Amino acid sequence: MLETGKPHRWEVTTAGGSIIDVYDVPFIDVNGSPLILEMDTDITDRRRAEEDMVRLQAQLRHAQKMEALGTFASGIAHDFNNILAAIAGFAGLLERQLPPRSRETIHAKRILEATRRGRELIGQMLTFTRKTEPETKPLRLSTVIKESVDLLQAAVPATINIKVNVSSESGLILGDPNQVQQVLMNLCTNAVQAMHGKGGTVDIDISDFSVADANTMDGMEAGHYIKLTVRDSGIGIPHEIRDRIFDPFFTTKKLGEGTGLGLSVAHGIVRDAKGHITVESEPGRGSAFTVYFPRIIAEAVSEGEGDTIS
Repeated sequence: MLETGKPHRWEVTTAGGSIIDVYDVPFIDVNGSPLILEMDTDITDRRRAEEDMVRLQAQLRHAQKMEALGTFASGIAHDFNNILAAIAGFAGLLERQLPPRSRETIHAKRILEATRRGRELIGQMLTFTRKTEPETKPLRLSTVIKESVDLLQAAVPATINIKVNVSSESGLILGDPNQVQQVLMNLCTNAVQAMHGKGGTVDIDISDFSVADANTMDGMEAGHYIKLTVRDSGIGIPHEIRDRIFDPFFTTKKLGEGTGLGLSVAHGIVRDAKGHITVESEPGRGSAFTVYFPRIIAEAVSEGEGDTIS
């Protein structure tokens, strides 16, 4: 630096985590001796503000992309629903006109079953795009989950065990019971598929959670929450795709094995409930999806209200 006479700037991070901007300027004193003037500035807050800005810009771009895809998916869903209605109508007419046990009747039944699955997919798409109006009411999350477990266990292979641990019996949230059930179903379906038919365990945990400072949890407001965690012993999620798993239509499954809507639908439902969803995963060590539903005051809800799923 003394040889070139040019100033030099760099950053250093202290042991305490502070970021210091170091600016050295060479100069000659009155005696002709070369010296260096060093100016140190703590820029920790500025760097963090810049990082927050980058993160917010990324979230804005993601929200804009989700909105555009939502509009696109909604249009497709409505058009597809009209097509399915015609197919189902004619298949129903065929079924009624054919002999009950004929091969043609079996084919007609398969067409009707395919249209039913198509309608379910449309329902997921419309839920993702928020074009259906939820019936929001106070819910006891533990009750919703317990009522769903029997259905889940009957739908998964016998080699997969579902365990439920509830440590928040009285916690109440505000949401649509069918949508909350769908969040659980989608997360558990994802967990089961992550095991690739090899068997394992899906752990469902419900507990209380509090956020004292909004800055401690990215995107979460300070307050009390009911935490739902679905943990599997599957293959885990590679680091390079973890930021994309909630994107609509993103899937790592083979063609015909999944739509890529399950996690994005769950994300949309949780977002509409003013909640938060996170994922922790390591390749080969399973995944844990955690949903934070804002908790409401128990005294504001009459006994038994909102405890069942229609």
